[in-house]
Amino acid sequence: MADAEREVFVPSVEQGDGIVVGLGIFSTEKIAMSVLKDFLKRTEQMDLISAEMTRWVIDIIGHEGSSLLFRMANRRCPVCERNTFWIDLVSFNAMCYGSGCGAWIEDNIHIEEIIDCGWPPLRFLHQSPTVESAMTELGKMGARLKAAGQADSALAAKAFLEEYGEEGSLTDDVLRKMGDPKLADEGR
Repeated sequence: MADAEREVFVPSVEQGDGIVVGLGIFSTEKIAMSVLKDFLKRTEQMDLISAEMTRWVIDIIGHEGSSLLFRMANRRCPVCERNTFWIDLVSFNAMCYGSGCGAWIEDNIHIEEIIDCGWPPLRFLHQSPTVESAMTELGKMGARLKAAGQADSALAAKAFLEEYGEEGSLTDDVLRKMGDPKLADEGR
């Protein structure tokens, strides 16, 4: 019986000056991905332009032993407006790793023509026909939050809920989570 292929996973990031920094060599993709995601959370503190994950098969000479699993590019987040929005260039999906944001875009798993996007702090979810439309919807969310003040404020939550007309316990729940139960009472 032949030995099973042994493989390692190598996450890396590219800085704005072109220097590529390896983040380690890991025995499982899960561990390598966890390290990369933790590193991307610090994007605000660094000038990072891309990230990638490569799988290497051990004891293979040359590049035949490697395969690129994904490559991501860093862009400005349409919601929080920081350069923390990482877009997977191989299988399209994107996520903001900025603190307190988490905006995301991905293909719908059920309907091929639909793009899902969302912003977790307010449980905002939208389905769009195109990537551009999804980016526009997230941009509108960011503009509403900016107009209301801070993205994490109770006023931002109230502005969002007024815009989308949500009533009842969801309104109260969101406003309480945002830290101001008085606003929940005023909305009635």
